[in-house]
Amino acid sequence: MNSLPKISVVTITYGHQDYITETLDGVFMQQYDGPIEFIIANDNSPDNTDQVIKDYLATHKIPENFEVKYTKHPQNMGMMPNFIWALNQATTSYIALCEGDDYWTDPLKIKKQIDFLEKNLDYALVCTQCNTTTENRSELQDRKEVSPQDILHHNPISTLTTVFRNDKKIIDNLNSNFLLIGDYQLWLEFAIRHKIMKLADNTAFYRILSNSASGRNDYKKAVEFEKTILLITEKYLSYFDLKPSERNSILSERYSYVISKSQQRKLYKQIIYLIGFFWKYRYFDINLVKQIASKFLRYT
Repeated sequence: MNSLPKISVVTITYGHQDYITETLDGVFMQQYDGPIEFIIANDNSPDNTDQVIKDYLATHKIPENFEVKYTKHPQNMGMMPNFIWALNQATTSYIALCEGDDYWTDPLKIKKQIDFLEKNLDYALVCTQCNTTTENRSELQDRKEVSPQDILHHNPISTLTTVFRNDKKIIDNLNSNFLLIGDYQLWLEFAIRHKIMKLADNTAFYRILSNSASGRNDYKKAVEFEKTILLITEKYLSYFDLKPSERNSILSERYSYVISKSQQRKLYKQIIYLIGFFWKYRYFDINLVKQIASKFLRYT
């Protein structure tokens, strides 16, 4: 009898007709002998994603340890609601994520991560290195524990590389008001309650598209993305025991990201936004102002 734990692989997809095949290949090639529940949530894609998935499932031999649960929503829910819906479909002890425009490259990815979590019960989330369309992120020589400060400063966790324990309380705490971003909040929720490890293994490929949530090639979308990250960061800072200098450093860094996305135009609107942010949260610190000012000058 197989004693390996069952794991859910969650894939949300929208407009990924050109990429979803590689996502499916990367999941089905996993050399993990335990049972795998594969949840695919298609958010009513306007392109041919639905047919590509159906054709793939009909023409490829699916490993016997897989249970595929494919859903195409009759109406578009939006990325964050679809993400939360898909997470709530998981019935297993562990969850792995891989969105429909990304893919796994290491057939032992799940096995390595489940092995780690099974042997290290004080950890609840494990991630890895990955490649992107612009860079190779295999920087670690050895595994490294990810601190809350790491996440708040620069978030070293790539969504497609994660496996985590299915903690229903954490998933229920995701705030759907932040419609652009769910994974950043998820990591912070885990960091409040559990330990996180990043392995040195490079297991996946993160595809950066122009229509991604971070809006790499869309000015307005990029600014809104950074504003949302800033709001989430400010919300979660109080959960961690940080020195005032560390808090200021994190806020200054996040403010500077908002400004940097606005460096070519609409700078003054962003200044007004920042003043409004100070006023809204009744938070003002002269050292923080100095840090923001010094970084602002780099972009003017």
